[in-house]
Amino acid sequence: MEWKYNFIPLVVLILLSIIISISTSLNENQSIDEIISKFILKYQLKNENLDNNNNNNNNKINFNNYNSNYKNNNINIWIQFNEKFLTNNKIQLNYFDYLSEKSKNRRSFRGNNHKNNNNNLLIKNNNNNNNNNDNYNNNNFIDENDFPINEKYIEEILRIGNSENNSTIMKERKRSNWLNSVSFSLKINEEILSPQQSCPDKLKEILQLINSNEFVKKISIVNQLNLPNTKNNNNNNNNNNNNNNNNIEKKQIQLNGNGDSDSDIDIDGNELNIFNGIDYGKSYSQLNQIGVLEAHKLGYKGNGTTIMVIDTGFLKSHESLIDIRIHGERDFIEHTDNTESGGLKQISHGTFVLSQIGGNKPGKIIGVAPDAHFILAKTEIVSEEIPIEEDYLIESIEWGESIGADVISISLSYTQNYEYWQRDGTSQLSKAIDIATDKGVVVVVASGNDGEIGVGPPGDSKFAITVGAVDAFGEIATFSSYGPTSDGRLKPEVSAKGVLCFGADDSEIDSYRYTSGTSHATPLIAGSVALIIEAHPNWTPNQIKEVLLKTASQSQSPDNFKGFGIINVVDAINDKPSSIITTTTTNSNRNEEDCLSNNGIILNNQCICSQNSSNDITDSCSLKIRCSFVCSFNKGKCSEYDCFRCLNPNEKEESNGREKCKPISDINQENPNFSNLSKIKFPLFLIITLTILKIIVQ
Repeated sequence: MEWKYNFIPLVVLILLSIIISISTSLNENQSIDEIISKFILKYQLKNENLDNNNNNNNNKINFNNYNSNYKNNNINIWIQFNEKFLTNNKIQLNYFDYLSEKSKNRRSFRGNNHKNNNNNLLIKNNNNNNNNNDNYNNNNFIDENDFPINEKYIEEILRIGNSENNSTIMKERKRSNWLNSVSFSLKINEEILSPQQSCPDKLKEILQLINSNEFVKKISIVNQLNLPNTKNNNNNNNNNNNNNNNNIEKKQIQLNGNGDSDSDIDIDGNELNIFNGIDYGKSYSQLNQIGVLEAHKLGYKGNGTTIMVIDTGFLKSHESLIDIRIHGERDFIEHTDNTESGGLKQISHGTFVLSQIGGNKPGKIIGVAPDAHFILAKTEIVSEEIPIEEDYLIESIEWGESIGADVISISLSYTQNYEYWQRDGTSQLSKAIDIATDKGVVVVVASGNDGEIGVGPPGDSKFAITVGAVDAFGEIATFSSYGPTSDGRLKPEVSAKGVLCFGADDSEIDSYRYTSGTSHATPLIAGSVALIIEAHPNWTPNQIKEVLLKTASQSQSPDNFKGFGIINVVDAINDKPSSIITTTTTNSNRNEEDCLSNNGIILNNQCICSQNSSNDITDSCSLKIRCSFVCSFNKGKCSEYDCFRCLNPNEKEESNGREKCKPISDINQENPNFSNLSKIKFPLFLIITLTILKIIVQ
């Protein structure tokens, strides 16, 4: 009789699992008018006189964004300049002393600075004596992105923005030499304005004056970012698309000081967590899935590499992190050199992520690269629920690169500030990541937890390695954001375990937990990249990316969910990129440039996933990156003439001699929604069933 009653919960949960399974069956420039529209919206919200049913507002505005950007009639803006006009040539080489020797060496061996054409910045000099410029050219670790921004430009912007009667107050926030851009805060004092002038009118006046200068290239809003699995309390209740995804972090299992859950169930079902005489604890599964254990056996644990982790803060006193080797750290919020401040909630996410890479407590957890050095950057105020603004994140990337980062791990994403058709790798942050890659840094980014909402910046970066999440069975997680990007590039490129990952918890110095999200697949890939660099210190970011892709689990049939599949780091270490397999020739260089210019990927000297013409589909991957489901789901429209491009639905396009694309129905293309959801049904059923059986047997 007792067994009969114990069996009831099993039957109920199996039925529940079955029910769950069945139920789950523009361009880069922002116009001044767009900025004004967004400001008007927040100005109205501030004064509580906005009619949410008023359809006269710009329909591209998300009513849930920008709140913290517009407090007290304040707006933060980027101003990008056209050129770096050097008024004299007396910039001494010691200006570049902020670059560490490690950064210089990495740039020289793994970067592309010698090409000197990455950002198309124009450097002028009104002095005929170019001796110093010759000195710059003799240092192949320096390019035009490293030159300082013209101070006269900044002075003129501040002159315009600070009115004599203090009706507007403008302050400089951050500089990005790489982007030739400066972010400013602009405050409009409403009480000082004349009765005939409103705040939006004054803002438009100032922006038009700034834009009238020939040296100004672009004005745009400083956007905001969130951790992919951080709940946004400002979400509209009617927008249910992200509700489950935003709460991924909440769905976790707390473990006690012994690293055990209260029910003493091993989530991964492993009886033995020992490999090569080392007890990996409950981190065994997430490392074994991507070949890390075999790489450790060969002696690769990240020695000699430097990994930068950009996150919320870090409990460095946790038992798994106490011996971690810190190369540098900086709090970009409080402007200090301590990343452990702010309380437990502040350091929770960063502590977990860091332990996945650098943790080293045998029997509990061992990270992917425990012997690496680390650069820690704190960039988000969690306790106040204030998301990081992208100028702070760009500043942290430039700083980390300058002090010698080999790899950067970023678990931030912001789809909410960009419509799908704007997510094409042209945001300020995505371009900064591309520049870091050009300087020899491998940047690894989370795809996000937004499913069919798609991959947002910075995951849409052209050269970053973007990471999707899978479960212990290797099936795609339903929350993992999938591609392609709005300009038709395959994203994510690779995947790792992101469902019930194991890591350090911040509640106690000896506590651990399981949690899920692409945030936690990302550090596993970042640590793996460090192992490859340890084995091949002169490989470029493109070469490292290539070996990861071509040795991944579905390299022969990549898709928009897992990319080229789950990586195998030991296979990647033992592989060779195309440029090493063959002798480089002028013709091969030209072919590579042609491939990359068409957003293609070089694997084994073959160009795949390319957009070589609107109607010429060269491989199965090119089929999958055509504009289709994700564009229409996100209320965009597919271009009639550029088969890979998603457009603003209000945009009008002309043929300009181009042929129309073949209808998408004529192409045997997978349905992303069906493929993504159906793959998890059986594993979900199996996990629930096996777990309950184990409880009953005990």
